[in-house]
Amino acid sequence: MIVSEQGNFIWHDNPDLIMASTIQEQVAQQNNADYNTGIARMLNGEFGVSIVNDLTLNGQVMDGESWVFYTPVAATGWMLSTTLPRATLTSELWSLMSMAIYGLALMIALIIALTLYVSSRLSRPIKTLSAAVT
Repeated sequence: MIVSEQGNFIWHDNPDLIMASTIQEQVAQQNNADYNTGIARMLNGEFGVSIVNDLTLNGQVMDGESWVFYTPVAATGWMLSTTLPRATLTSELWSLMSMAIYGLALMIALIIALTLYVSSRLSRPIKTLSAAVT
């Protein structure tokens, strides 16, 4: 969403809110302290991220954490904000981490197997010589 300095929606994914509602009205409907704090920072011209639990967007409750990113647009004085559920943001990360862990485990197993194979090949002549001497 894009919000004016006064809090009017310049752009929102819900067209009914554009130039017809303010972010302050939406905050009042939310009744969510975390969201209220984040929007207050945004309206003060700060940039950052607020983590909000059980946020309601367009009439739908987003269970769990949602991350609200916001930043001022210096040239216009407007504020730019977007909201994403934590699960959406981190799903690809968890997938990549799982692949990395499985790959690391496979590499460790291969290194151990290769080390055992090489050490047995190196020690075989020594064992044969030792057996011949005794």
